[in-house]
Amino acid sequence: MSRIEDRWLLPIEGLVSGFLSCLSLALPFGHGIALFLFPGLLFGMVISAHVGLMRAERSVFRLVGFVLTCTAAYTASVLITIWGPFRPRFLNLSGTSSGAIDSSPFLTGGFLGAAIVCAGFHFFLAPSKNWPLFALKALGISAACGFLGVFGWAVGEQFVIARWPPGTGSSLNFYTLYVVWQTGAAALLGLLLSPREMPVATPLGVRPA
Repeated sequence: MSRIEDRWLLPIEGLVSGFLSCLSLALPFGHGIALFLFPGLLFGMVISAHVGLMRAERSVFRLVGFVLTCTAAYTASVLITIWGPFRPRFLNLSGTSSGAIDSSPFLTGGFLGAAIVCAGFHFFLAPSKNWPLFALKALGISAACGFLGVFGWAVGEQFVIARWPPGTGSSLNFYTLYVVWQTGAAALLGLLLSPREMPVATPLGVRPA
């Protein structure tokens, strides 16, 4: 058996999902239901497509279950970002200018969203027999995704403060948040996947080991 690595595709797929999420803001109701559903739905669909195509997962129940989990994860992350009380000042990277939106709540939102996604990844796409190791990896991934949320929002906020490009308004915050978080989260999810193995044809005249 030869190990065929497919995990390097995940950050590219996360980047694609991030851009698709940005496009959802251009829909007629882009700043309504799209902010609570579409980014999670798209992220789940992209990752499920990867596992279905590259890992030969054929269970529609598992694939759809993961998509729904990601949708719920995004909704939960939005709600806790808005209403969560945890707002450490040192994580406010948005600046102190008038109208700047504090980036610190996105630590909680990014962490919770990633934790739910990791749980869905385990139950639907990549079950692990080693629970302690999985939990340790999931904790690290969730923590990293929390900081990705802070950084992704803060980058957009700095662009808004600089008014570049003009006329974009607060959409820039969401653009950078989606692209940064989904790209990073997809790459980190690769840590929960074992290297893929596929049979390699044995050359004629060579006895397999």
